[in-house]
Parts: sequence; C-alpha cells; structure tokens
Amino acid sequence: MWRIRWASSGRPGHLDPYFEGSFTDGVGQFFCDDVLGGHTVNVRFRWTARTPDAPRWGSAVQ
Repeated sequence: MWRIRWASSGRPGHLDPYFEGSFTDGVGQFFCDDVLGGHTVNVRFRWTARTPDAPRWGSAVQ
C-alpha cells in the first residue's frame, strides 16, 4: 500500500487528504474521499509509466 498527499501553494499550511493505493503492472491507482463545493466526492488518481522517463498521471472525480 502506498500513500500520496498533495499540497497547494495557494493554501499554505493546508494538506489535502491522503490518497491510498498501489501499483500493479506499472499502473498506480490511488483513491480518497474529499469535499468539493460542499459535496462529498470520490477522487481517483492514476499513474502510468510508459517509459521510465515519461510518467503520466490523470485524475477523476465522481
């Protein structure tokens, strides 16, 4: 299990909730619950590494 956490220069001193997940076959998926616009949402980050020099990530909110 891995954890990642985001920080924002726009909100000094504030850390977003931990995302928890794991890597399988070069793809990492991390999930957490957060609040967006007053609504609870499920957030997913997906990390892929097609090559060692070009990792990519994307996010989705549900």
